[in-house]
Amino acid sequence: MYDNLRAILYAILAAILYSLMTPVSKLLLISVSPVKEAGLLYLGAGVGMSIVYVFGKKGDMPSVRKEDTKYVLAMVVLDMLAPVCLLAGLSMSTPESVSLLNNFEIVATATIAMVFFNTDSANIR
Repeated sequence: MYDNLRAILYAILAAILYSLMTPVSKLLLISVSPVKEAGLLYLGAGVGMSIVYVFGKKGDMPSVRKEDTKYVLAMVVLDMLAPVCLLAGLSMSTPESVSLLNNFEIVATATIAMVFFNTDSANIR
């Protein structure tokens, strides 16, 4: 029961932080370039994950197999380009189009997960 409640609270916290990212990023883009802001986002993520690593259970940390190295490297490169592209687009877009694109991203992510990972929302427990 406690694990379920904790998972629900984490999901709610993630949703709140996700919803705040775009408006706060748009405000920061007034005085910070997209590349610098992407660096700040990664710095924050690194600090947060360091806290999770230090205070988390050591057995919960996944390990990377040698054959997965090329996928991890591709993920790192794409994860560096994605926020820079996102913030550059955010700096050139109107709030209305950004809102629509954010809503589309949620639907597209769920659809891609359903197609590639063969999931069905009715079977998720």
